[in-house]
This record gives sequence, structure tokens and C-alpha cells, in this order.
Amino acid sequence: MTLVFGALSILFYFRAKRFKQLAIVYSTTQLQTRAHPEVEISFRGEPVENLSRLRVVCWNSGTEAIRSSDLPENDLPRVTFDPPTRILSVAAPASSDHSRFAIKQSGTAVQISFVYLNPGDFGLFEILYENLQPKDRSARFVAPVIGAVPRRVEMFARPLNRLEFGFLVVAPALVAILGAFAAYTAFGLPDWTTPKAVGGFLQAVAGLLLGGIGVRANVSNRRHQRLPAVAQTFLGDDSRPNALEPTASVTT
Repeated sequence: MTLVFGALSILFYFRAKRFKQLAIVYSTTQLQTRAHPEVEISFRGEPVENLSRLRVVCWNSGTEAIRSSDLPENDLPRVTFDPPTRILSVAAPASSDHSRFAIKQSGTAVQISFVYLNPGDFGLFEILYENLQPKDRSARFVAPVIGAVPRRVEMFARPLNRLEFGFLVVAPALVAILGAFAAYTAFGLPDWTTPKAVGGFLQAVAGLLLGGIGVRANVSNRRHQRLPAVAQTFLGDDSRPNALEPTASVTT
């Protein structure tokens, strides 16, 4: 009973804890590559190769408001790209009405600013860029906030269906339980180093590792389900690139 009350106390403590956190959730899509030379795209008269799109949701995942005064004046939140990547276009299709969310392109960086973000408030923006890196690792996120916990940057994870949840979480748990049972029963034998005991132990370890991976994926998935519906649609629906009307400021 004491352990139960102790666990509940810890849970309530973390739920009641007040903190600021600027979270960034993103998705990337490659729109055109050198593998399709017959598809020609140009930007201001110059050919474009390896056209990619980065969609970003910047939101307050904490429990306290983040104000503009919490942003370092000379170190605003931003997305930066390493040369020779070129930013071709930026757009900010939606944000919380009162936040005055804005983005500004400066060379190979896109700066983020706002008046304030209440818990759950957000701003959306997307960047079209020519990715000339060997791999799509050119985008880097910088999001300093004074007095906040470290920022969280994650790739968007769409909701898991029942089959995926069973495969990632339930099945590994069953494997671990069966392996642990096999190892436990084998330990009662005179020689617990028998293949049955060792095999059960290894099966239990493998099930726990796979289950841990599945649980982590499910936790990220559920965290992303806290995003506003418009943000989830923006990140997950590639078939509607212009479905949202602009409500934020863009400066290039």
C-alpha cells in the first residue's frame, strides 16, 4: 500500500509541476529528385534538383505561457540549413489567433517569433528547399527559451492502428512473459544452464527490448495526438498542401 501511495504522489507531483517547453514537431517530404530528370522545376530561372518540403509545428507543450520576453533577443528560435542547401519559399498557413506568430527568412535560416504562446498554442509553417546534401540532414532546429526545460524536437508520428499497436506493444510483451515463464520453470531443474533455460532467458530479454521500443513509439504517438487537429492534418496530410488559409506573418 505504501508503494502505491508513493507512486501516486510522484505521478501527481509531475502532473502539477509548472514548466515552460517549446516543442517542435516536423515532417519532411521529398517532392522531386535527380532520379526523375524528365521532371523539370525551376526557381527564378534556375533549375532546381532534389526539391524537398519541411513542415513544422511550433507549440507550447508546457503548462506555463511562453512570452516574447522569454526568447533571447540575439538567439531567436529558428530552423537553419547547411550550405549549399537553398531555401526557395516559406509560408505560415495557420497559428493560434492571439499569438501573432511570425517567421522571417534570413539567408539559410528561418527565424520564429511570437508575442506569447499559452499552453497548447501553436504556429505552423512550411519551407520549400533544394536539398543538395548527400542525405536529408540539412535542417537543424534551435529553440532557446529562458527559464524553460530543454526543447523537444520530434518527427511527427501518425496515429497507430490496432494492428500496429498489437505488433509493437502487445506481441513483444507476450514474448517476454512466455520467455520469463520458460526461464523460471527451467531454473528449478538441477542444471539451470540447459538450452531451455538459456533460450527462455534470451527470449524474455528480446521481448523486453522490443516491447520497450514499442512503448516508446506509442508514447510519442500519444504525445502528438495532443496537437490541435489542424496541426495534425498539416503534418500528416500530403495531399492538401494549400488547405489552410494564411493567418501568420511571413517575411523574406
